[in-house]
Amino acid sequence: MVCVIAGITFPPDNQTVPYFFLNYETDGWVEVKNGSIGVVDWVIIMMGLVLGIAFSLQKLIQCAEVAAKKDKGARYGK
Repeated sequence: MVCVIAGITFPPDNQTVPYFFLNYETDGWVEVKNGSIGVVDWVIIMMGLVLGIAFSLQKLIQCAEVAAKKDKGARYGK
């Protein structure tokens, strides 16, 4: 929003926002029209993806720790 207020534009088309999914002028904030979704919808989708990746990595790390404990016990005859 600071860039919009300051009048900064981004190449190559001199858009007011740097990414297509942040363009509230053409897509709106919470609208679904012309095969495109609004800015808030994009943000919710991206938050879901980030949370999904974080959850998956957490589970992967937990599985690796359990496997390491089992492997250590097998080495020492436990």
